[in-house]
Amino acid sequence: MESISEYLVRKLKEVGPAGWPAIQEGSGVSVHLMRKIAYGDRKNPGIKTVEKLYAWLRENESQEDA
Repeated sequence: MESISEYLVRKLKEVGPAGWPAIQEGSGVSVHLMRKIAYGDRKNPGIKTVEKLYAWLRENESQEDA
């Protein structure tokens, strides 16, 4: 089972830099911070950042499945 951290990295890489502005708009997490998380420059982002990204990605993932 993948961890939340692994999930965030995987999803950010799947979406790719071109999709990060939409995530920023919806989650409030900066593109700069998403890049750092996706490419391993930020190993331990704060819980608020993780919560915002996780919530946005899960919500939008379920919309893709519908």
